[in-house]
Amino acid sequence: MAKTRGFQSDLSTLLLGANASVTYQLAGSANPVTTSWGAFLADEKLTAFKGLLLSITIPFNTTESKDLTTVYASYKTSIRPENSHALLNCAFTVRLRNAGGASGTHATFSDEKDGLTFAYGGVAYGKPGNVAVRASKTEALLRGQPVNEDTLQVAMKSLAAEFKIEGERADYRQRMVTSLFYKFFVGLLGGKTSVPVASAANPTNAPRQLVVAKQNFTFDEKIHGPVSKPIPKVEGGLQCSGEAVFVDDMPHFKDSSFGALVCTTVARGTYKGYNAKAALSAPGVIGVVDASHIPGENVASVFREGEGRPVLLAAGTKVLHYGQPVAVIVADSKQHAEAAAKLVKVDVEYNKEKDGVPITTLKQAIDQKSLYV
Repeated sequence: MAKTRGFQSDLSTLLLGANASVTYQLAGSANPVTTSWGAFLADEKLTAFKGLLLSITIPFNTTESKDLTTVYASYKTSIRPENSHALLNCAFTVRLRNAGGASGTHATFSDEKDGLTFAYGGVAYGKPGNVAVRASKTEALLRGQPVNEDTLQVAMKSLAAEFKIEGERADYRQRMVTSLFYKFFVGLLGGKTSVPVASAANPTNAPRQLVVAKQNFTFDEKIHGPVSKPIPKVEGGLQCSGEAVFVDDMPHFKDSSFGALVCTTVARGTYKGYNAKAALSAPGVIGVVDASHIPGENVASVFREGEGRPVLLAAGTKVLHYGQPVAVIVADSKQHAEAAAKLVKVDVEYNKEKDGVPITTLKQAIDQKSLYV
């Protein structure tokens, strides 16, 4: 998925940083091919990859010696600590010569081609295969250099210039590029350095003041029940072991049909209807379903005030939010359904005086009593 669909895979970054290799066999080919994970991701000829991944190999450090040490570390930052893909993650592998003491102050980076690997995920978007990339310019700059504070400063400047991040939380992710590398490098220095860094949480590198907080509360088990008690997640064991079965893991039944939502692209207005002529003539499309095809009550809300939130918006009714479903394109595959859904033209009439402006804050929703559950 990282190779062919641009999926932001945390694992892909870890494999790239570990100098992993992959063996695959293309459909119609008699011979398997082995290449590095980085070359596999970067090969544009394999964007529409059709074949099998036979194996992924992470090299063992079989050449370790008294004067040669390999260090691998990975880091991740995400919106929440669990069940969340990384906003940005990275994996670093370095081979150190003459590491000396535990502090590593006498070490130098290897001058071998793959002696340094700095892999980042979440710094590049656009086309499949470029989600996990290497900081090749910084790698080349550090080869054969001593592991000291001067080299750290050079590396930080190089990394800041090598990646120019765009999109969601761009400024935060840009700072994390150097912040996470700084954390790794300081570890090579034994955990101590006089080189300051502007972190993602402290972009101006301002001195941190001592913060003290105290909160007193009473807990009544009869009233609050299991709150604050460590209770295992029911499906946690299956998910951690990799045995949990998700929808995409299930085999499709013969003659299965797939649906893709057609949604509004505005948050306010009156929905007038849609034009699915181009979509219905697209490859693999079976038909289209809208509010008129729902035999029962067209309400998706569990608890509702007034009209509630409809499953599919009916013509002549108000748009409640951006991305509200109005129809479903049905096709013989997920890809055909999603492609055809993009061809549907949705007609929404907007009048600022009549419809007002979109609600963008919780306070506005409460003030206007716009609450849907």
